[in-house]
Order: sequence, then C-alpha cells, then structure tokens
Amino acid sequence: MINNLYETQLQVKDLNTSIAFFEKLGLELALLKSERKMAFFNIGKDRQLLGIREVPTGAEVSKRHFAFGVDLSDLMKSYGLACGAGYTTIKLSG
Repeated sequence: MINNLYETQLQVKDLNTSIAFFEKLGLELALLKSERKMAFFNIGKDRQLLGIREVPTGAEVSKRHFAFGVDLSDLMKSYGLACGAGYTTIKLSG
C-alpha cells in the first residue's frame, strides 16, 4: 500500500539557478551530485525528496505537473518571489 510520495524529480535547464530558486522557497538542500548534474531537497517533516536534474545543453525540459501542500501565507510569499524574479503566472481556479 502506498503511504506517501517519497521522491519526485524535475528537469531543469540550469542546476545552480534552480538550486538557488528552491532554496529561496525554503527547501533544504539534502544532496548535490555535481558530476550527474542533480540535486535533492528535503520536503516536509517526513523528509520526502524533490530531485532536480539538469538537461543536456540544447535539450528541451519536459514539463511536469506537481503540487505542494502549503500554508496560504507561504503561497502568497512564493507568488511574490516568482513575480519579482520575472516569472509569468497563469490564473487557475482551485
């Protein structure tokens, strides 16, 4: 029986930029595998993992859907951070 999500991974274009972004969101870097261009962050008190992997130069990043459980105040801070960094957001209902 599945009890939780242990790990999920995302593709990124630039590992160092992505590490800095997720650290600004408050995630704790758990493991860096520079030679494999991968990093893992601890999420939550159960220490689930978010992995990021840099794609080879010229390769496209495969877009994925995932959702984090957050407090509303933290969500609003993250929205401000994303907008301040030049990210474009889309309006969704939910």
